[in-house]
Amino acid sequence: MFGNLLNIIQDKMIIISGKNEYEFYENLKLNLNEGNIVCSNNHEYFCKYSVLLNFSGKRKLLFHNKKLGSNYLAMLLEFLMVIGNFGKENIDRLKVIKNFYPRNYLLNLDSFELRDGERIFDWHGINQLKRIVDILKKEKQTSRGILFFLDVKDTINVESEYSQPCQHWWQFLYKNNMLYMNACFRSLSLEEGLFLINYFELNMFLRLVAKWLDVECGDLNVFVGQLVTKTENSNYIKEALECESWKEKKDVRISDLEISIEYMQEDANNAIKFVQLDFSYKYRYLRERIRSKLIQEWVDLLHIAYLINNYKYEEAMNLYNRVEKDEFKLACATSYLRLLESNNKENSLLIQEILGVVKKDAEVFWENIG
Repeated sequence: MFGNLLNIIQDKMIIISGKNEYEFYENLKLNLNEGNIVCSNNHEYFCKYSVLLNFSGKRKLLFHNKKLGSNYLAMLLEFLMVIGNFGKENIDRLKVIKNFYPRNYLLNLDSFELRDGERIFDWHGINQLKRIVDILKKEKQTSRGILFFLDVKDTINVESEYSQPCQHWWQFLYKNNMLYMNACFRSLSLEEGLFLINYFELNMFLRLVAKWLDVECGDLNVFVGQLVTKTENSNYIKEALECESWKEKKDVRISDLEISIEYMQEDANNAIKFVQLDFSYKYRYLRERIRSKLIQEWVDLLHIAYLINNYKYEEAMNLYNRVEKDEFKLACATSYLRLLESNNKENSLLIQEILGVVKKDAEVFWENIG
């Protein structure tokens, strides 16, 4: 899943990889044995410097680790807001996603700002993603397929705490008949960044660009100047990386990622509007206007959670059975499982029936770590 096993510790660089998710965690665990403790923003952090995280082309779109406590429903909705370039301020995005919180079931991460798409789709009036695809369509071998998050005159200000983004640039690079992606971060948190949203976001954009160029997907390489984790979350990280008995048992279908670059933003925003209107059948036309089958699927997966939260279990089960079984549906089953278990205080037979189906799919998702 994550390429040939690499754990090369040199004076200037640490490279962390593995042929599957389990080996990646093993390598990460080895490298977290020693590091520096620094204090910043009233928190104490464990830091590793100059780290390269390598994820090979034979990987799934999501981390399948149960111990991470990921809420994949919130993750999908956050990504929809990224590709829709939704919300001028973080408060606009919070209003949409609040009904799908928490972002993580084991840590309180709801106070962190949500990802936005402005620098990707409207950076100084330029849609950088479309420009990159156009560049690579003209010349696949170019090294100029770069998307920037850092604007020197606006964001380098050492006196302002939040003036500089953590991500600085992405590069899409065609080699060996595959599309690779290199990403550069000045700083990246394991629990508040990589595991929460960044891995999924980077993985999705690489897969999408490769699909639009009609080429195979290669490695994802993430260079991090400072890889950190809060010392208060050390037990969480330790538990999450203990994966002794995991191995791939069943096949999980990876989505075809049927999204058009021309309609992606419009489709995402129609999906968000439908969520904002509580999936009202009065506004069903918003879903029907979505041309991407994948975004239609994500809307249905979010709709199922809404139905469960509003005790409409029969409708939820009918919709769940209609959604094609792929990695995203199985991932969301892990969130439905938590919702249903919290709702089942009276041991309802209907909830028990739904729980049986959802739990089976959730376990398939968690078992597929390779």
